[in-house]
Amino acid sequence: MNKQPEITTDNFAGPLELLLKLLKKERLMITDVSLVAITDQYLSYLKRASEINLPLVGEYYILATTLMTMKSQALLPILEVDDDDQEDDASILVARLKEYERYRQVTSQFKQLEQNGQEHYTIAPLMPPKLKPQLIIPAITSKQDLKTSYVYLLNKNNQTHKVPKIRNTWRYSIDTQTGLIRKKLLTAGSFLFHSLIADNDRQEIVTNFLAVLNMAKDGELLINQQTQDELIIKRGGSHGN
Repeated sequence: MNKQPEITTDNFAGPLELLLKLLKKERLMITDVSLVAITDQYLSYLKRASEINLPLVGEYYILATTLMTMKSQALLPILEVDDDDQEDDASILVARLKEYERYRQVTSQFKQLEQNGQEHYTIAPLMPPKLKPQLIIPAITSKQDLKTSYVYLLNKNNQTHKVPKIRNTWRYSIDTQTGLIRKKLLTAGSFLFHSLIADNDRQEIVTNFLAVLNMAKDGELLINQQTQDELIIKRGGSHGN
């Protein structure tokens, strides 16, 4: 029985931090192969996310999409997702992790310098001499120029810059898909994995695949591959227990 990763929310600040800790725990380098190796541990943590009130849970599941797609391509090449940039996604994730690790190292160095600075006496910086403010009148040649400048400043101050909001929504739930799969197994006994996919959406495929893997791990179902194009889902020995 695999031991669940003992990581709390106080130990990391996001999904990249969690991945780095899992890689360090297993003494692995930051590579796409290593990320595939720790995918199960990452998913085990997400399974407990609702119990510990994980902040920004959407970001964790978005990263899980990339990890699960990488793992599914490594284990089951016949499970194709409509994404021609899959290799680029893996490379981008590896690059992000390496950059984040460098950021953490630099941050740690700055914290150490700050701590060292607190252990020494410092003097206040010398204040520059106070300068008497001067009014500089621009060379405006006419009243019309003055009016134009005034209207320009009014319009500039009244401008509002709206920052676009980016929302990452996860439309599928592993628990919901697990319940649907259980009902399907109860009525049919076995079915094709493709029958679970209604919209051929990447999130839908990954969520259903996560649910199938979790149920297979618990013995609720069996996964068979009898052709090169399809996976067959069958009822397991512990289904309904």
